[in-house]
Amino acid sequence: HYLDKEVAMIHAVGIHKAYRRRGYGYQMMESFLNTLTKKTEAIRLEVDSDNPPALALYQKLGFYTLNRVDYHAMIF
Repeated sequence: HYLDKEVAMIHAVGIHKAYRRRGYGYQMMESFLNTLTKKTEAIRLEVDSDNPPALALYQKLGFYTLNRVDYHAMIF
C-alpha cells in the first residue's frame, strides 16, 4: 500500500518452498519494483533479521537498511 504519495510499503512477499533459490523471487520483485518506481519515489519493506536469504535478496535488488528493530516473539 502507499504510505503517502512518495512512499509505497510492501507488507509480505513469499515464494513457495519448492521454488526457492531459482531466481523467481528476484524476477518477481524486479518486475514489481519496476512498476512501483513509476508511481512513487521510495519503496519500503520490513524483513526478519533471522532470514538471511530474504535480506540478501532485497540488498541485491538495491534495498538498504533504514533501521533495525529488535523484537520478541511471544506465545501464550
